[in-house]
Amino acid sequence: MKYLVKDNTITIDPEGKYLKKTVEDFLNDYYQSKKNKYLLLLNKQILLDGTPVKHGKEIIDRKTITITFPEESIDWIPAETECKVVYEDAFIYI
Repeated sequence: MKYLVKDNTITIDPEGKYLKKTVEDFLNDYYQSKKNKYLLLLNKQILLDGTPVKHGKEIIDRKTITITFPEESIDWIPAETECKVVYEDAFIYI
């Protein structure tokens, strides 16, 4: 398979790996949770050859898969304080 990642979008050319397999099979192969699969389909973030996927039972065959992920935002502000080392060994740094 060939992948192209740009910003928050990944485009995948399955190169025949998913012949007669569904979008749901593809998402299961990449261990997506039920919630994530549901949200990706609900928000029309999965496209097959540029057409939004309506349900997970659509056959992929040789179509290009495009998945757009939502923008992530940071909800915390880094502190400007120094970090003290309390304990340190070969495996742990606290």
